[in-house]
Amino acid sequence: HARADGLIGEIDTLIRDRQVSELAERVQSPLNPAGWSRTLDAVTNGFRSTRAEISTAWANSAKRQAALDALPQSLLLLVGAMLLLLRGRRWIGWVEGLITTRSRRGQGVWRFVLSLGQVALPVLGLVLVAGALIATGLLGRRGELFVVALPVLGIFPILAHWVSRLLLTPAVADGEPPLALPEGARGRAQRLLITMGYVLAVSGAVST
Repeated sequence: HARADGLIGEIDTLIRDRQVSELAERVQSPLNPAGWSRTLDAVTNGFRSTRAEISTAWANSAKRQAALDALPQSLLLLVGAMLLLLRGRRWIGWVEGLITTRSRRGQGVWRFVLSLGQVALPVLGLVLVAGALIATGLLGRRGELFVVALPVLGIFPILAHWVSRLLLTPAVADGEPPLALPEGARGRAQRLLITMGYVLAVSGAVST
């Protein structure tokens, strides 16, 4: 028993040391420009691999016919996705204007609740894009991993746009945004937030 306890203790020590080493390991931030060239290479290689997978699947007559059979479904999903991605924000603005013109009570709360639709509708659009691509049956393992992760990766830039509008854009004309900054600083802050969102999305895509 003493020997077994000693072996278990040594294994526990090795596991703890490995965990500490992994936690202490310095991981390069995706916001560091020094790593962007490697990120670009990884993205390029990923697209090439996915294109090769699709080409191989298309060369298979059975998979090609299945993709053609699924084309109406894929096109329908893509149309729905484009509507949500391109028109969703305008729809939310229309509903917001309709509500705020009819009632002056709780306008701030309504604006915030409706603004969440500017996150939900684009994410739903990306879910439809993923469904359209998967429905073709032409994606390989790497392509499916990326497409399944697409809605999650898209949350980063979508949230960046939402936060920048919520904090740095006046709710009414000639008003002040919640985060009061000088005009020049406000524009820089918006660009920084949005850039960070896209960089995080690309970094996530590379690690997928």
